[in-house]
Amino acid sequence: MGRTQRKLEVFTFHAHLPGDEEVDYRRLFMDLRGLSAGQRQERTRDRQIAIPSVRVVKSGAAILQAYEGEPEVAPLIYDTAAGTERYADTTSTEIVATKTHARFEFSSREAIIEYNHRGAKAPDIADVVAGSLVRHNERWAGLSFELAPHVDASFVESIDAFERIRQVKVRLTEPNYDWTDSELRRTSVGAGHARAIALERTCKSYTRMLWTGLKREAAYLPG
Repeated sequence: MGRTQRKLEVFTFHAHLPGDEEVDYRRLFMDLRGLSAGQRQERTRDRQIAIPSVRVVKSGAAILQAYEGEPEVAPLIYDTAAGTERYADTTSTEIVATKTHARFEFSSREAIIEYNHRGAKAPDIADVVAGSLVRHNERWAGLSFELAPHVDASFVESIDAFERIRQVKVRLTEPNYDWTDSELRRTSVGAGHARAIALERTCKSYTRMLWTGLKREAAYLPG
């Protein structure tokens, strides 16, 4: 039997309550586990995200599975031997889903989330965690829950390994949990050369360049 290869991404998770009340992460995930599978889901216009499985383990972590799919889509089945196709029937509560695995470590506040091209992404999982608890548990009224990409020294080392960098871009998306402007949710700053001449390689040089750009963009962001 062949091995299954999975791509994993690391995030830092943060929960916030009104008044900056300290968050007990074990309690948060225990309460999430206490909800029914039907309560742990979010639906948008064209996507359904559900977390039917939540486990809290003694080592101080929560393990969950998230499913993502499009409602009211009938899967197309192709028969490679007969060369025929058919649409499979699904009920109104069934979706063709992709499963995503995730693990949340309480002490380090690090989350390891499987990456699937189709499937629930980190922001989807964060939305279900917060939305489910806010709707169904008064203890968590006003909760916000964020998953921020984790960057460590190896990221800088990887950048320094490049001989040439032709384009650099930073995107800032709702940087603060109390971001209030629903119309202005993101901004980005980039640098490149139209003739593909390499930029300076060092992290120090392009970080300084992008920071200057972000400060200029900040003039247009909510205070």
